[in-house]
Amino acid sequence: ALGRDPVHIDEIIRLTGLDTPSVLSVLLTLELAGHALQHPGKFFSRRI
Repeated sequence: ALGRDPVHIDEIIRLTGLDTPSVLSVLLTLELAGHALQHPGKFFSRRI
């Protein structure tokens, strides 16, 4: 669900079918590993 263009967290939840806590946990893990970026307004993108 993550690409170059920022995607809102609600869209990530909808696309993955996962619950909010699970998506937040995965996104945090990806951020800490340097694979994802968080943008203002709860948008996320893949770090390139």
